[in-house]
Amino acid sequence: MNELRRGLEERWLQGTLPLRPFLRVAAVGYGRILSVRRWLYSRGWLHRRRLPATVVGVGNLTLGGTGKTVVVAHLARWLTARGFRVGIVSRGYRRRGGGIRIVSEGRGPLLHVDESGDEPFLLAQTLPGVPVVVGTDRYEAGRLVAERFQCQYLLLDDAFQNLAVAKDLEILLVNARDPWGTGGLFPAGVLREPLSALGRADWIILTRAEAGEADGLKALIRHYNPRAPILRATYEPSEVFVWGEPESLPVGRIVGKRCLGFAGIADPASFEMVAQASGAILLGFQWFRDHHPYTTEDLERLVARAGALGAEALLTTEKDAVRLPPRYGLRMPVWVLRIRLEILEGETAWADLFRRLA
Repeated sequence: MNELRRGLEERWLQGTLPLRPFLRVAAVGYGRILSVRRWLYSRGWLHRRRLPATVVGVGNLTLGGTGKTVVVAHLARWLTARGFRVGIVSRGYRRRGGGIRIVSEGRGPLLHVDESGDEPFLLAQTLPGVPVVVGTDRYEAGRLVAERFQCQYLLLDDAFQNLAVAKDLEILLVNARDPWGTGGLFPAGVLREPLSALGRADWIILTRAEAGEADGLKALIRHYNPRAPILRATYEPSEVFVWGEPESLPVGRIVGKRCLGFAGIADPASFEMVAQASGAILLGFQWFRDHHPYTTEDLERLVARAGALGAEALLTTEKDAVRLPPRYGLRMPVWVLRIRLEILEGETAWADLFRRLA
């Protein structure tokens, strides 16, 4: 079933599903809804509400796969290191239950990962001193965290499409290796909005932009947004830890280690590349659906495959690690690779962003 689902998703991403004509019709309807919504906000029929803090939105134009969580964590660490009180607001994608929930008061997760969503749980786990709240109503969730924790800054994760909250800065991430998919609006493609929405961004970060294809992408972005600084960035391995153990270790500990990699994220190929850059020897790689809820059976199959390949360990992402079953008896270590944002081009603009935030 997992292989069938993956095959259907790949055909959808490639635009080769037999249902594509119907999806295009649905995309036209979706685009009209977006146009009406933008018109209502521009005319003042729908109002943007302002929160009692400096609000920074981090988002993208497509369905996942740009590395927003890493950027949100980077901003939160920078601001807290300079004495600012920072809160994070997330929708909590695929979480169980509704309403507004406090994931962390700054001392680690208060909820199970199923109740918070994997990305908010990871942020709560790795950002001491930073409260994290989830809620579909970003304004009310933001008001709660700002007032309860006296936050000076609010970071809105995955909020580019949220027009109801007034933002002081909009940071847009674009995956340079696959920026727009087939170029179609959802459900015919992966675009959440037409490319004209690029014009709303204050800062644009081209992620996974190691190669020179970013130049052509910049020209296209400039057609819609002539003013926003455009940065080129990548993700690099920073440290590792063994799943179930609290202490992190230098990346050098897995250099030359024979591993079976696995990931259930929007762009698993990107993690495969980062894993190879860590120095680990990947004997194979298993893809899972984004936000896949791992079971003991999944891990048993991974361990069996790793053993057959002669691997010493499994290797995965932090986001996947929080979704692993907690009572799994380790017959093989699971190495978890932590990544960091590395600015390749545009350091001056990046420094200017932080000057504006401070």
